[in-house]
Amino acid sequence: MIESLKSFLFVPGDNPDRIQKAAGSKADAVIVDLEDSVATGAKDIALVGLNDAHAVLKSAGKACVVRINADPPGTESELRAACECGFDAVMLPKVESPARIEQASALIAHHNPGRGQIPPTIIALVESACGILAAPQITAAVGVSALALGTEDFSLDMGTRPTPDLLDLPVRQIALAARAHRLAALALPLSIAEFRDAEKVSEAAKKAAGLGCTGALCIHPNQVEAVNSAFSPAPADIDEARAILAAWGQSQSLGVAVAQLDGMMIDAPVVARARLTLTRAGEIS
Repeated sequence: MIESLKSFLFVPGDNPDRIQKAAGSKADAVIVDLEDSVATGAKDIALVGLNDAHAVLKSAGKACVVRINADPPGTESELRAACECGFDAVMLPKVESPARIEQASALIAHHNPGRGQIPPTIIALVESACGILAAPQITAAVGVSALALGTEDFSLDMGTRPTPDLLDLPVRQIALAARAHRLAALALPLSIAEFRDAEKVSEAAKKAAGLGCTGALCIHPNQVEAVNSAFSPAPADIDEARAILAAWGQSQSLGVAVAQLDGMMIDAPVVARARLTLTRAGEIS
């Protein structure tokens, strides 16, 4: 499920009004945050409100994610609440090794209520140089559905600003590590704090899509439309995919192994890419 989603919108877990607004947004998924956007004194309020937040978002048809805190003592109680409320995924912040994933997976398995309920998957949020270097091992851990880049903490760890130049390589590494295991890759070569300039967000999202990323994190509804558009097939790409499948079907009916379309050779990988385009466009399943 997570692999097919494009936009993931953060919302503070202690703010019911913001959660209600997020439910009415065009985001594919909403991340109810228990970490950075919630003050220390409001952590318990956010945790208690998880069930109501989940109900509001699910009634709006949103995929529901909860970002838990990085450190105990809250981690286990937050994972238990995520399981009991039926969240689709848990975002683990500051992941630097597969050991963190394995620990969380064990706790999810222990606390999942069962009765046919699917346990939440794990979105690993990488926010440091160590996390980027360990990305291939992190994505190989059981239970992970997505790998995401935390631009602000990563740039802090690197001792510089979150510029496109700094973020270019980690975005590529996130895409490679995630797609090697057919997981979602959520990253932009742009500071997540850049929400006022829709054109900047759009350009960064298009670049990320071209590098193999499947979606992005958003902190403001202004970013959502640009992200959704960039990670969706363009009309010209859809038309080309339809034409490729038509040409391929005709060649197969004639017993020809390779087809041509406007000077382009069409073989199995090209056909598979065309089918993926139409799947992302919702034309085929």
